[in-house]
Amino acid sequence: MSDNVQRSLQAYYAQACPAKRGLQVKDLSSITAGWESEMYAFDVEYGPAEDRRREALVLRLYPGDQAHAKAAHEFHSMRQLHQVGYPVPYVQLLERTNSPFGKPCVIMERIAGQVMGPLFSSARGEQQREILRRFCALFVQLHRLDWRPFVNDGARDAAQGHIPDPRHLVAVVGAQDRRRPAGALPRPADEQLPRGGRELFDAPVDGDSHEVPHLHSLL
Repeated sequence: MSDNVQRSLQAYYAQACPAKRGLQVKDLSSITAGWESEMYAFDVEYGPAEDRRREALVLRLYPGDQAHAKAAHEFHSMRQLHQVGYPVPYVQLLERTNSPFGKPCVIMERIAGQVMGPLFSSARGEQQREILRRFCALFVQLHRLDWRPFVNDGARDAAQGHIPDPRHLVAVVGAQDRRRPAGALPRPADEQLPRGGRELFDAPVDGDSHEVPHLHSLL
């Protein structure tokens, strides 16, 4: 399967990015971690022999009846978030009707890091609490963004007054810290997480600082 994906990627890039001379797709591997989509990590290398350049990327394939709409929604949401400085990967390409894989796809930059779930499980005490605080802080940062420039007038008027205050997330974590005896915190249950929370809990984080640098799938 991976060989077919790599060949299709190579042919697609040759057509979609003719300015990247001598482009080669390398080191493709599956990083699928769920049932909603297929994901592959790969590198592209291009340019003249004396100045070869390399980019670390991710290919995401979308199955299902709503795949075309979902791919477009996630692509444009992540593009808008990136434009206002929110830490998501930069999305490069969206392909729906002409995808070489028979299903819509998005290609985005790849962020190096560790998966948050195992990192949280192996942490203890204050380190776990710090991970949770950063986890919640991302949602606070997200909901503090001024969303109005990105929607039309009708949607803006309909949403006025219905945006929840996300600060309760930090308050809940603080309350847990006060009530819970010293020791490891349990893994949060799905019902305790806000929309998109489980995806963030399973998203990569920076291995050196334990920061959560990029939110991969929230909207």
